[in-house]
Amino acid sequence: MIKIFFLKNLVVPRTFCIFAISLLYLYIKTNVMTTVNSHVFSENPIHYLNLAARESVAVKRGKMLFRITPEPLIENISPSGDPYWADPRNVAELENYIKERKEGKQPIVATLRTKEDIRKYLGLD
Repeated sequence: MIKIFFLKNLVVPRTFCIFAISLLYLYIKTNVMTTVNSHVFSENPIHYLNLAARESVAVKRGKMLFRITPEPLIENISPSGDPYWADPRNVAELENYIKERKEGKQPIVATLRTKEDIRKYLGLD
């Protein structure tokens, strides 16, 4: 909330007034929030979701206020939903390794085809 008050007989330079008004304009412009009730939102949700990409949108339902905040979608390439693959750094590391392997920069350390091969490689036998 912005409180504006005036003092009687106060002399303020014109440049300061212009500066203060421009700051006030920027504050209002960047903190604009469109608030709609849940009924209006349910009639045209696509409009308000597109609007949320440009400015803050809130949906009021009873005494609760729900803000819509867009976030970039990170796709998980794991069919099982393993969170390790949701991290883009891990995926980039794997893609880099595959690229280097195709170029011949990464040697094949071992070829493991059976449980016995795995146990021997890990030193469990």
